Amino acid sequence: MNARLSCRTASGILAGLFLLGCAKQAPPPGGPVDQTAPDMEAVEPASGSVGVPRQAPIILHFSEAMNRREVERALDIFPAPPAPPNLAWRGSALSIEPDTAWAANQTYIITLQVEARDLRGNRLARSRQVAFSTGEKIDSGKVSGTILRSLRSQAGALALCYRVDGTALNPETDTADYVVVSDAEGHFEFEFLSPGSYRVFGLEDRDRDWLWNIGSEWIAVPGADVELNEFQAEWELQPLHLTALDTVRAVPTACRRLSDRFVRVDFDRATDALVLSRCEVTTHSPGGSE
Repeated sequence: MNARLSCRTASGILAGLFLLGCAKQAPPPGGPVDQTAPDMEAVEPASGSVGVPRQAPIILHFSEAMNRREVERALDIFPAPPAPPNLAWRGSALSIEPDTAWAANQTYIITLQVEARDLRGNRLARSRQVAFSTGEKIDSGKVSGTILRSLRSQAGALALCYRVDGTALNPETDTADYVVVSDAEGHFEFEFLSPGSYRVFGLEDRDRDWLWNIGSEWIAVPGADVELNEFQAEWELQPLHLTALDTVRAVPTACRRLSDRFVRVDFDRATDALVLSRCEVTTHSPGGSE
C-alpha cells in the first residue's frame, strides 16, 4: 500500500519560514488566568461546501489568538496536496492557500489535532475536521469510536484509519490514510469518508511518527473492518483496547463440528479475528485424504 503523507511533513519548515517575518507572539499580560479551551469558530468556505474553486484559500477562524507554530504543527490535510500549501495568518484567522491548485473533483479533509494551543497554552478540547470538495459532491461517511487502556479512556492516543484495498496493511511501515487524536474521553471521529472498506487501529504513539514501534508502543487491533456504503454511511466501532505486543501464540484447545459447513474452534486466549480470517483451513476426511 502506498502511504499517503499529510502536510505535517513540511509544516515545521513552513512555520519556521513564515514566523521569521512575523512579530513575536507572547501570552497577553495581566488579568485572570485563561483556562478556556480555544476552538475553531468558523471556516470559509463552510465545511461541506462543494464546487470550491481550485485556487480558493480555506480560512480557519479561531475563537482567540493562537500559538501559530503549534497550530501549524497540528494541521493535517488528507489527501496531501502534491506541494504543501501556503499558510498565512491574519489576526486569529489562518488562510490555507494551495501552492498551485487543489485537485479536481476531490474531497479534502482538513484536520486540526488537539495539540493546537492558544497563547496561554490551552489545547483544543477535541480534534476538529472540516471538509470541502472541488467537485459537485462531497463524501459523507463517518467512523467513530473510543480508545481504552486498562479499561480507562485514553486521551492523546492516535486513531489510524486505513483504506482496505486488498493489499497487506502494516501499521509498522504504512502511514495511515487518515489520523486523529483521541480527546479527553478517549473518543475519536473520522468524517467525510468515501464509500469503501476501512480498518482502524488505536496507537500509543510516543514519538509521534504515526507508525507502530513494537516493544515500546501499545496498539489496539480492531475486531473487524468497517464497510461504508449507501445503506450504512456511519459506523460506531467497538472500543479499541491498547495492549502491549503479545508474542505468545494462541493455541486451539477444542474443535467441534456444528454442521457440514461450520466448525467451532476454541482457543486458550482472545485471538485477532482479522488474522484468523486469513488463515488457510485444511480438512481431512475420515479416510485420511484431504
